[in-house]
Amino acid sequence: MEKFLKTVKDLGRLKVIDKPLDVELEIPHVAYVEIKKERPDVLLFTTPVDKKRGYKYSIPVVMNCFAGFDITERIFGKHPDRVAEEINSLLHMKPPQSLKDRFKMLSILLKLRCAL
Repeated sequence: MEKFLKTVKDLGRLKVIDKPLDVELEIPHVAYVEIKKERPDVLLFTTPVDKKRGYKYSIPVVMNCFAGFDITERIFGKHPDRVAEEINSLLHMKPPQSLKDRFKMLSILLKLRCAL
């Protein structure tokens, strides 16, 4: 996550919000408003709170990680449409019938393993 936040910051696409905001209403609302913009940014809320319980969280909240095609492309190293195509092909994968098909499937699965 730190590497991701650094990358987004270097792209100039990270907004850091230090004001204490509620995790139930305020943070989701701010994220919703941001994602509707033409070029939304990733949001880092450094002081999330639960106002109903009077609790201050010690872990920051990150929202809109996939805020734009450029950010998503940077994360996956390819356009989001290409990622969707690959996921779709995995969902519709059939058992291999020949030795050639088995090697092809093995290649696909190894690529997937390396991506994780």
